[in-house]
Amino acid sequence: MIKQFSARAVLAALLVTAALPGVAAAAHDPMMGVSHPSTKKITVSATTRPAPSGVLLHLRTTGYRWAPQHMSPIHGKGQVVQGEGHGHVYLDGATTPLTMVVGPWTYLKLTPGRHTLRVTLNANDHNPWTWNGKPVQTTITVRVAKAGD
Repeated sequence: MIKQFSARAVLAALLVTAALPGVAAAAHDPMMGVSHPSTKKITVSATTRPAPSGVLLHLRTTGYRWAPQHMSPIHGKGQVVQGEGHGHVYLDGATTPLTMVVGPWTYLKLTPGRHTLRVTLNANDHNPWTWNGKPVQTTITVRVAKAGD
C-alpha cells in the first residue's frame, strides 16, 4: 500500500530534517527585529538530560501550541496565529539559531564542556513571541561530559 502525504506534511518533514544541528544555522537569518506581542500569557522552561555526545532538551510551555506544520520556510512570512509556532535554540550567545525545535523534546549534539542554551518561542513566521514587552524565552546552562566521563 502506498501512503500519500500532503504538501504541508512533506514541508514539515523537510523543515524538521533541516533542524539538525549545524544545518539550521544556514537556513536562518539573524532576527529581523520584529516580534509578536502575545495577547495571552505564554511561558517556557527547560530541563536537560545527558545523551550521547550532547543533551536531550525538554521544554515545558503554557499558553502555547507546537505547530510545525504551519511554519513558513521563509523568515518573516507565514500566518501568525496567537500562541502557536516552534522554537529556536541559540548556543553560547550566538545570534543565529543552532536549530529549530518543533516539539517539547529535542536532541542537541554538543561538544564536551559547559554551554549556555537560550530557547525562544517563535511564531509561524520565525519571529519571536513577547509577553509584557519581553521575549518569551528561557536560558539554561548545561555540561556535556567527555566520552568516558
